[in-house]
Amino acid sequence: MTTGDKTRRIVEAKLNAVPMCRGHCNERASLSLFEVEGELIGTYACPSGYVSRLMNYGEVDVSWFRDFVSLLLRGVGEVKEEDIRVATRYTWDLNEMGSGQVLKEAYWTQNYRRTESDNP
Repeated sequence: MTTGDKTRRIVEAKLNAVPMCRGHCNERASLSLFEVEGELIGTYACPSGYVSRLMNYGEVDVSWFRDFVSLLLRGVGEVKEEDIRVATRYTWDLNEMGSGQVLKEAYWTQNYRRTESDNP
């Protein structure tokens, strides 16, 4: 697995998709990266600043990431264990040299609907 600057380089070069804002508008969201307590965090936000997805890249401590998202949403909403998803990226899907696992991504998306009753 990668760490530090190499993880950031891979994210910027190969995981920087340009999705549409989720559940807010039809504008394109952009990725911003920053570090919190040594963890590489990404936010996808539209031009008006609505954050639709939070990401944690690297070796990923899912408990830490859930606590981090919960802290951000304090008083607004609850973050359940199933709200945090994890994806594993491999050399073959990132077109990297070598073999095996490159990094993990934990992510939380603003508009998960757990049940039909959660629909607007």
